Amino acid sequence: MEDVSRVGSMTSKGSSIESSVVLSERSLKVEMPPELLRGVYLHECLAQWGKHWASSDTVERASDVRLSRPTQRIDNFLSHDWKTSRWLKLAALLVVFNSRAAAVGTLLVSVGVGILRASHVLPDEAWTVAIGHATWVCIFFGWQRLRSFCRPRTVFLDKLCIAQHDVALKEQGILGLAAFLAIADELTVLWSPRTLQRLWCVYEISTFLRRPEKRKQVKVMPVKLALLLCVNSLSWFVVAGGYSVISNKSSREVTWTRTLLGSLCMCFAAVFLPWTYYVGIGMMEDLSTLPKQLSNFRIQDAESTCCSRRHIHPETQQVVPCDRELVFATLQQWFGRPGDAPGKYLVDFNLLVRKELAPSVLKSVGRDHLPVWYTLYMAVSGSTPFLSDCISLLAKGPPANLSSGGTVIWGTRTFISFAYVPVLAILATRLNLCFCWHGFRMAHHSACRSRFCLAVLLSQLGVIIIATFWALFFISSNHVEASSWIPIVPFLLLLATTAILFRTGCI
Repeated sequence: MEDVSRVGSMTSKGSSIESSVVLSERSLKVEMPPELLRGVYLHECLAQWGKHWASSDTVERASDVRLSRPTQRIDNFLSHDWKTSRWLKLAALLVVFNSRAAAVGTLLVSVGVGILRASHVLPDEAWTVAIGHATWVCIFFGWQRLRSFCRPRTVFLDKLCIAQHDVALKEQGILGLAAFLAIADELTVLWSPRTLQRLWCVYEISTFLRRPEKRKQVKVMPVKLALLLCVNSLSWFVVAGGYSVISNKSSREVTWTRTLLGSLCMCFAAVFLPWTYYVGIGMMEDLSTLPKQLSNFRIQDAESTCCSRRHIHPETQQVVPCDRELVFATLQQWFGRPGDAPGKYLVDFNLLVRKELAPSVLKSVGRDHLPVWYTLYMAVSGSTPFLSDCISLLAKGPPANLSSGGTVIWGTRTFISFAYVPVLAILATRLNLCFCWHGFRMAHHSACRSRFCLAVLLSQLGVIIIATFWALFFISSNHVEASSWIPIVPFLLLLATTAILFRTGCI
């Protein structure tokens, strides 16, 4: 959120209102005129690859606020830092708001394609799997646009919901942030290392924390963690595609086209994987600061532009009011009690952040932790479309001369043959972040400080572990009879390992 001091200085420069009057009337409000309580549909925020999330230093236009509309309810108040890259914030928004719909939609379409293949409505060929992949891409990038036809999601984005072209309206909107937060169902924080260091970002969090019934509705998504989930999803999309082309059971004929396409996918994955670790190790530098920021949180350390400029506007050289005094006065009203020692309300608020907000955030996204559901939605996306192959094989029936018990085992093994790859992708994603965390620590506390070398070494270690799990299943599946339950054991081992890693984290 942009500092109010900038608005105050602009008022003194370009408005007919005297600066002394503005200063005397400045206070943070919890109520606003209904016509100024505005929200914008999320698909408008995501339009043109998130162009509205670019730096707030861009040209302020009256047309921007026209994208929003008066509302009495906001689904999500989007809290962010303008210095963070728009592409990182776009990735975080897509993961938070679109990944679940993309995963569910792809699952339903893949099941439908499998049934149509089994019914001979669609040809029983490998290319039909691409329908599932196309579904995921369309929903992941366009779900909010599709949703807008029935119930669009309404959010608050300061740049679009507060008039940027009118100085008076802009100041009134910023001073009334609490009114926007009061009608918001959830506070979605697109976290970067600067977020908890910015006074107005902390004020937005404090507005939610002052109401006990809303404290659990503060959701934090580190923007670089979202990018890492997207990168991992892409890599497993390529791996799953290459493996499917090479091992396609619908056609026993091995052609040079299949071999070439599968080999290209695997070569791309082999090159892409070390780069993923290289980026991941760099991301851990940001993620490693989150636990410390929350555990040692002090709003007294939050930065404001006015204080950094000694309350002098760099262009007009006029005195600008102090945002810190304004926010602290409001916090005293919310968290202070009669008879308290001076500054105790700040101590109480700091403890509230450490005890109420920190544990819930660190449990899912602190250090090397992953948000389970977002990881599930993103990691399995490249493998879900191959469920149609599984359904087609099940429809053809088991080999001849199997008993009823053998038929059940064969069906279970057929499904496991599909499920093994997405579960392996989830494990690989978890290991990726774990190794990136250790790579970050090694780069700062050991003799080996080359991030590139660490990325190559750790990625190969990850490949060895994943290849070992795959070999256990592949060997057991191809060297026993169709009615043997032995291949189920590696799958159960994989499930147990994945669950333990998500539950306990890395050592």
